[in-house]
Amino acid sequence: MNKFSILFAVFTLTGLGVSRAQTVPQEIIFPGLNGNVLLDSLAHKYKPASVLNYNDARDIMFAKIYNQSGINICAYTGDTIAIPFAHPNPRTIANAHVPNWNTEHIYPQSKGAGSGNANSDLHHLVPVRADVNSSRGNSAFGFVENQNATNWWSYNGSTTTAPSGNSSLWSKAMGSSTFEPRDAVKGDIARAVFYFFTVYNTEAITADPDFFRTQYKDLKAFHEMDPPDMLESQRNDLKAAVQDGKVNPFILDTTLVRRAFFENYTYPDSTEENADYYIDFEDIFKAGYAGGFVTIKNITWKFDNFLIGTAENDVKIDLRAARGRHQDAQPAILEMQDDLTGGLGELSFSFARSNFTGDRIPEAVQLAVEYSLNQGESWIEAGDMIQTDSIDEMTLFKAEINRAGAYRIRIKSISGGDGRRFNVDNLLLTPFDTTVISGILPAGDQTSNIPILQQNYPNPANHQTTIAYALTSSAHVTLEIYNMAGQRIKTVQNNRYPAGRHEVVLNTSDYPAGIYIYRLTTPTGRFTKKMNVIH
Repeated sequence: MNKFSILFAVFTLTGLGVSRAQTVPQEIIFPGLNGNVLLDSLAHKYKPASVLNYNDARDIMFAKIYNQSGINICAYTGDTIAIPFAHPNPRTIANAHVPNWNTEHIYPQSKGAGSGNANSDLHHLVPVRADVNSSRGNSAFGFVENQNATNWWSYNGSTTTAPSGNSSLWSKAMGSSTFEPRDAVKGDIARAVFYFFTVYNTEAITADPDFFRTQYKDLKAFHEMDPPDMLESQRNDLKAAVQDGKVNPFILDTTLVRRAFFENYTYPDSTEENADYYIDFEDIFKAGYAGGFVTIKNITWKFDNFLIGTAENDVKIDLRAARGRHQDAQPAILEMQDDLTGGLGELSFSFARSNFTGDRIPEAVQLAVEYSLNQGESWIEAGDMIQTDSIDEMTLFKAEINRAGAYRIRIKSISGGDGRRFNVDNLLLTPFDTTVISGILPAGDQTSNIPILQQNYPNPANHQTTIAYALTSSAHVTLEIYNMAGQRIKTVQNNRYPAGRHEVVLNTSDYPAGIYIYRLTTPTGRFTKKMNVIH
């Protein structure tokens, strides 16, 4: 069966005569999961094992998938080209057209899509005019203010000055740094990028660890302002028909963008010094529970009664996690053998008891989390003891440490039924920010470029309290409240603010009595303090 017969066997349409106004029925994929755990699950379920070769992929794109009754529409301009439906050599027509057309990699080839399945995965290929494709180049997507735009494109050409009329019909660029597609396809573009970064994460991070980071917040806005329609949905199915049956899940479930990238999400790599140390056990393997050592990101870890692998019916079905097995004679221990420098700010990971029948009965494992500042000679408890009883889904553990200097951490079982098992994944160690200091920086004081976070007042708080901080320059600020279990209770601020002193009055009437963490995040770093709520 040739490449076109495959599609005809699935769809007997002679073109996609579907209105973009029709909305797509939604489903909730992996309910209850978010952040990196959700991304792991999506990558495993939706990454195609096989795709077409690049020539066949481009032919099907022009001749069938984006062919509406013999017409292809340029994603970036709205311009059209006539190519007969199911033409055997559509690229010949595209190349000969004036201006000529070619294939756009929404996630650029130099940023991770240069070879293998990533190069010809149809979920991020679209037909475009060659001139606008060349001009977009490797630019990140994002919003471009009209006064900052250096180039504009639409169905009737291009210009270097702001056009008259409805600017939403035009795509525009700010030099070679940022490209904003026309409004009608913003959501389609965003969902293609989110898909690529999810299923080809290793390729994307290896090529450029910061490319996705620069644009994903604007892409979320694109996604929300242009939701999926039936035309995008039908194209999704057509692509899946020749790609191992794998659809783009971000079209099926519009909550995935928020849940995956904006709830408990940790960026997998960074070019910054003192970057977070993050382990996703999905790409690591250790066979058996016997003691051994595994080097992960230049740090050697000791595994006693721990393995990394897959097992049917385990809590992360078919997904790798570190799985420990408690035994009376030998507890499970996952322990660093090398120091990390830069101090320990936060320590977090996901955990659950295993899904095997024997692990879901009484005497589930209890875990201790500890850190050492003297190369493992002595250990200090980090947070409360973890109870895995009744924890059947991956659950976040988080502890604020805030200790300077070199350190190591370990996770060990301390009690539980003999042979009981548990899972650990998505381990994150953030550096200690030694700039967390008390006091207020008066407006206009330029003696430091470090934001100052003040202790809330009154503290303890009853019905309300005030949190104050100062910025020495304009910056994007996020102010968040966490409980001691590491759960985010509220995002108080998430916006750009000018230099100077700022105060936020926080209503604590509905907060249960106890200790809370408030965290200020700026481009300079993270700043945290504790507050006490009483009633």
